[in-house]
Amino acid sequence: MFRIVSYILPDELLKESIAYAENALKNNDNISIRHDFDKTGTVLMHRLSDDHILFNKLKQQISTSTVIDPTMIGFNYMLAGSTLYWHKDKYPMLGSVTIYLNKIWQKDWGGSLMYTDKEDIPDKVEALFPQLNVGVLQTEGKTLHHVTPTSKDAPIRMTIQMFQHTP
Repeated sequence: MFRIVSYILPDELLKESIAYAENALKNNDNISIRHDFDKTGTVLMHRLSDDHILFNKLKQQISTSTVIDPTMIGFNYMLAGSTLYWHKDKYPMLGSVTIYLNKIWQKDWGGSLMYTDKEDIPDKVEALFPQLNVGVLQTEGKTLHHVTPTSKDAPIRMTIQMFQHTP
């Protein structure tokens, strides 16, 4: 199941991460298409190299404050009208962390994380709208989840995505 953690990053590291994410997108710095399907819209990603100073700062913070020791860190950008379908993160993932970076997010923009610990999609699920500096922790990749479509007038939904893979 997911664990929700408020204020997961210290203020300075959060500010540094937001500035980095915004600059990487603005400068089209190593931005790749993560999902670009007719039905899902466009989701972009910028992956941090493991020798980058921000990678090391984020890894240090998360590995000392949670049970997850990230081996991959990147920034996801969900463009207006995009979604992620119901799925489970795949093995060999041992854990993941998603951290919301938008300073403001209105609920009518969509983009909520829906999740359940059931094997199939039930009639009732849990949901979380993006909130600045809230972290969503998952262990073992067994939680069925999806991101609802963002509205056409929504800003880019920005997150830090961290994954711990098997050695």
